[in-house]
Amino acid sequence: MRRFFAGIVLMFGPVVGSLACADFLQPFAIRNNNPFFGIYGIPAMQAPVVAAQGESSTQLLLDVVSHFTDAESGSEFIAIDGETYRVALRIARGLQDQWEIGAEIPLVSHSGGVLDGVINEWHDFFGLPKLGRDRVEDDRLRFQYVRDGETIIDEQSSSTGIGDISLFTGKTLMRTGNYAVTLRGQVKLPTGDPDRLRGSGGTDAALSATASRTMGKNWSMSARFGAVYLGSGDVLPELQRRWSGFGSVFVGWQAFRSWSLGAQLDAHSPVYKSSNIDQLTETAIQLSFGASARIGKNTFLDLSFTEDELNPDVSSDFAFQLRLRTRR
Repeated sequence: MRRFFAGIVLMFGPVVGSLACADFLQPFAIRNNNPFFGIYGIPAMQAPVVAAQGESSTQLLLDVVSHFTDAESGSEFIAIDGETYRVALRIARGLQDQWEIGAEIPLVSHSGGVLDGVINEWHDFFGLPKLGRDRVEDDRLRFQYVRDGETIIDEQSSSTGIGDISLFTGKTLMRTGNYAVTLRGQVKLPTGDPDRLRGSGGTDAALSATASRTMGKNWSMSARFGAVYLGSGDVLPELQRRWSGFGSVFVGWQAFRSWSLGAQLDAHSPVYKSSNIDQLTETAIQLSFGASARIGKNTFLDLSFTEDELNPDVSSDFAFQLRLRTRR
């Protein structure tokens, strides 16, 4: 552990550079939208610094996610097959002393979707494993968990509705020409329907710290680490843990004046216990790639995708995110 933290300190140590490109090279707002995990208050990575005093930032996010995994072990069976569409509006306001407050309001839809055929062709073209997709019909919806002969979750019909609303705050503790440290907190409220896997039914609270630095004029790196307290929910309550840790690392390169490229690794520890099913008890890891384009003076369009071969049992098989963000 001492070596690990020493490495973090060295990685984010002073270098020649500037945070002037921080607005451009922002981390992607990647979430684990697996229906058994996306209901909890594990926050997506955000900007390396808070909004300036009197400044408002607005983000409109669209996540398109395809799931497929199933397993049986002992008296347990799980099937996660379908698509999730998540549209979220995230608004933040900068206050004095480098504080920020805001809220995120999501709309969540689960359905059989239309992407299975395209994803199967993608897997064929690149020689990727299909993980059993070829054993079932395309574009079906089946979120199911069976334990000891009892079907506890059985979602096989499409649904759309409000998800769990989040309130958040943040404070930039340090900001120099090339280095920043920001502390962020979030409370996720039980506004979504747990019976349709659009919410957990519990109130979660998360706290995280983000360290960022630029390298020269065109490179930026951010890393964050945090933990979330999971309130008593209504989705598999007998298996739910009370705590989960999470972390992310982002590297961005401003390739040209108007656009940049980025790669990001996100992970979180299990939120369930006392199960023999890997889909519930393993650590989730997601690797994402994307690009950002400046489409206005203070407006950016981000596009990212995740083809999750690192741990597809816990994270979604394929995810695509479009984010429009602006500040004024």
